[in-house]
Amino acid sequence: MPTGVTSANIASFGAHFAANLIAIAVVAYGIYFQRYSRRDLLMAYTSLNIGLFLVMTIISLHQTGLGVGFGLFAILSIIRIRSEEFSITELAYAFIGLAIALINALGVTEEMPTLLDGLFILILNTAAVLVVYVMDHPRLLRRVGRRQITLDTIHSTDQGLRADLERRLGVRVLDYAIAQIDYVREITVLNVRYANEP
Repeated sequence: MPTGVTSANIASFGAHFAANLIAIAVVAYGIYFQRYSRRDLLMAYTSLNIGLFLVMTIISLHQTGLGVGFGLFAILSIIRIRSEEFSITELAYAFIGLAIALINALGVTEEMPTLLDGLFILILNTAAVLVVYVMDHPRLLRRVGRRQITLDTIHSTDQGLRADLERRLGVRVLDYAIAQIDYVREITVLNVRYANEP
């Protein structure tokens, strides 16, 4: 049972931390930020990833019980990174960021990883990055879009709301979720998923 930090721990930590930084930089900056330009979520994804990696390092260094690990995930499940709701896409990026931290934190306090261990970690990181890159690529579903719309009216029926959206946007509305209705200002805020007609 390890009782303190050794030079082997430090060397192993450096290798794992470098792999983690490269992977989260590619996902958070190279993919997410380049496509969505959200500085706040870039910071959130990177901080969450590095924070989890460091906490997992401490847990493994002191061989803390599984109860602490489950407690950590319970805390993460109740943290709200921002005041408004996550979109499904943003939630997926957050999940991949957490997964990358866990992948790279495995065995971080052991002796320097062997070539086979390093190759396995590289494969897992590459798989995580490729999934995000391919599944969220604009060309994959280029005819399907999503945006938040603020209407200057309130509709009483689903048919009227859908027809108004399609008339204003000039697209076919696939579905929508009402985020807010303000009866004082008479506005409706919606998240709309739509298909551009060929």
